[in-house]
Amino acid sequence: MTNFNATVPTPAATDDPIWYMTPQDVWTAATGVNAFYFLPNGGLIHTGPYVKTARLIVAFKNRLLLLNTVENDNSGGAGVNTAYVNRVRYSFNGSPFARNAWYEPNQTDSSGGVVGNNNIAAGAGFLDATTEEQIISAEFIKDRLIVYFERSTWELVYTGNEILPFYWQKINTELGSQSTFSTVPFDKAVLTVGNTGIHACTGANVERVDDKIPDEVFEFETDNNATFRTVGIRDYVTELVYWTYVSVFEQQSPTISQTFPNQILVFNYKNGSWAHNDDCFTMFGYFEQQEDTTWASSVPLIWQQANQTWISDSLQANQRQILAGTPEGFVLIIASGGTFGDAITRNAPSMQITNLIVSATGILTLTVINHNLTSSPTWEPEDQDFVLFENINLTINPVIGAYLNGKIFPVDFVVDANTITINTYGELITAEVYEGGGTLARVSNIQIETKRFNPYIDKNQNVYIQKIDFGIQRTVFGEISVDYYPSSTDVSMIQGGVLSGALMGNGNLETRPYNANLYPLEQYQELLIHPVYFQTSGDFIKFLLYFDITQMTDPNIALSGFELEFMTLFSQPVGRLQ
Repeated sequence: MTNFNATVPTPAATDDPIWYMTPQDVWTAATGVNAFYFLPNGGLIHTGPYVKTARLIVAFKNRLLLLNTVENDNSGGAGVNTAYVNRVRYSFNGSPFARNAWYEPNQTDSSGGVVGNNNIAAGAGFLDATTEEQIISAEFIKDRLIVYFERSTWELVYTGNEILPFYWQKINTELGSQSTFSTVPFDKAVLTVGNTGIHACTGANVERVDDKIPDEVFEFETDNNATFRTVGIRDYVTELVYWTYVSVFEQQSPTISQTFPNQILVFNYKNGSWAHNDDCFTMFGYFEQQEDTTWASSVPLIWQQANQTWISDSLQANQRQILAGTPEGFVLIIASGGTFGDAITRNAPSMQITNLIVSATGILTLTVINHNLTSSPTWEPEDQDFVLFENINLTINPVIGAYLNGKIFPVDFVVDANTITINTYGELITAEVYEGGGTLARVSNIQIETKRFNPYIDKNQNVYIQKIDFGIQRTVFGEISVDYYPSSTDVSMIQGGVLSGALMGNGNLETRPYNANLYPLEQYQELLIHPVYFQTSGDFIKFLLYFDITQMTDPNIALSGFELEFMTLFSQPVGRLQ
């Protein structure tokens, strides 16, 4: 494995080397006698140049390939490291740990007649691409190795010739990759995040797949090594691809920079749709569950808290789970499903509260290392983070600890990267001693924004939409706000009605059954059809579904699932377009 924290273009002597695990499960640095030497110095073993590290390590055609290498000349002292950003160095056909596994052609050490004749070069070497760009990422399409450079895509072609086993072939001259771990393999293509778009390489051609969101990739942060933190993975169950990244436009302030990813870009590769999740994950990976989860296996849940069914893939053995890591070292399972009985409808606790101070004014000051949270003075849904308190232990007044547990609050103010404040508005004013154990879970706010509707645009007429029938999956307590904006404005009709005193309605869409006495069958339906009425007309009308501040701070609502099946619009033409 390689961490590749090399200082490019001038690597330092202290840069981290390649590491490997021995059969005894011991991590060993590929340095000293364990290094990958390729030029014996005057025939002397372990004295010539060697590979210090590489950005990528790939096994291909029974050889180990090192892509984008840093090589040490092994001159006096620690030697001098040199970066070869466009290079692939390959071992011979066999074990890469043999002493002569990396010897270049015509190289021989002075060990003499050694069993196995491993003092003579046996087919290793290197090959530089005809470009000054860095190698960034690599992935396979069937038995072909696609290598992404900064602004171009190449294939490392296998020849089958032991003298010259590989050669470089350029596939595209302008589309490359900017993030090593953003590459996601498919059967017939490879997806990656480049500096001009999200691209798919078929082996014969490279083209963008993000035509519906062409500007989104330019919101990916590139400073502060942010491109190293863009990571992608494929979810085979939900048929989605996730990319975690640092968003330029989600920065809290110029003085509090987001170091860790704060957005997840979601791609539905079956229907070509895109979405965002507000989460902070630093890495994705796969985990194959070995055993079934049972009550006897110490599941830390009670029956009321278990949202999965017993046939859920997150509980069954031999299921491939997606893991996500957080800045604080929490490792979570990305669990999802088609119905609420088989899906987790809330985020896991993924931030630990290091310290909690209760002031006399009811302000809580929380130390949460690398929280990556944001706040908004206007509590705008797209800018405001909310957190759920759990597992709080207080010494003086346990009742107050119980008060906090299970409560949702907006983040009132971000002090720094490790400190936030919460305003309880005077509900907590007693000095307390925090004993630890507390956790925070991010509470996600749904934000579904529609297109601008006007089915009469070809008739040069405005549109009036009386109501929309929403087909939604039934929940126990859920509801959501439906706001609407006339013409091409961002003027909220719901908020405008509140400010002006006009009776515009509250826009609430209840996803729970109506009164059982009036609608008895709804208590048993999986799909509910509920209307929301509107009172405006315009050139166009756009709708936004989201949780308002009251809904976000009510756990029964904010932690309910939401699944929209369809929308039926009832409209009529009114007036003429200006």
